[in-house]
Amino acid sequence: MGSPINTSQASQFALDTQAATRNLIEKANQAVWEAVRAIAASNDPLGPALFGVDAEMLQQFSNIPKLKMLPLFQTGVPIFELRHEMVSAVADLVAAGGYSQDKLFPIVMRAFGNALPLKQV
Repeated sequence: MGSPINTSQASQFALDTQAATRNLIEKANQAVWEAVRAIAASNDPLGPALFGVDAEMLQQFSNIPKLKMLPLFQTGVPIFELRHEMVSAVADLVAAGGYSQDKLFPIVMRAFGNALPLKQV
């Protein structure tokens, strides 16, 4: 059996874990911003709804230079959010087994509610 962990070791572990998490969130933030830029540049009509803002706001956010965005990326606070309905439904589906992209896609789309300008077919 190993030696007990002292307070200093526990504190360092917590800091290391937080740093690793912050680094992952930083990368995710940058990826989200790059996706915003790509969808804004393509003028995709779904873009604003996918990101929960209007077209003007999407364009404004995408026009901020990357160098100016770096401090935001590095905060360790996500610039994206999970949708409760999607997380719950996906977790239930995964727990039940037999999930696939075909089964997951409608769940993800329903999480947007009426925010997406889609025609019913």
